[in-house]
Amino acid sequence: MNEPVFAPNGDHEGAGGLLAQVQSGITGDNFLAISDTASVSGGPIAKVHLTRYVPLCFHGYWSAQN
Repeated sequence: MNEPVFAPNGDHEGAGGLLAQVQSGITGDNFLAISDTASVSGGPIAKVHLTRYVPLCFHGYWSAQN
């Protein structure tokens, strides 16, 4: 799993989601795990399965759309 990236949602400090790219050690499949900051211990609320291989990186990053 790469370093999660925080995506803020709303005006409350800390409210939002954590996005992390994960690679299965068993199948090698990649997916984006999306967790709610209010309940991270409950696991991801959604998984976006990636159809192409995306190499993992140590640090996460966020790029604003221009």
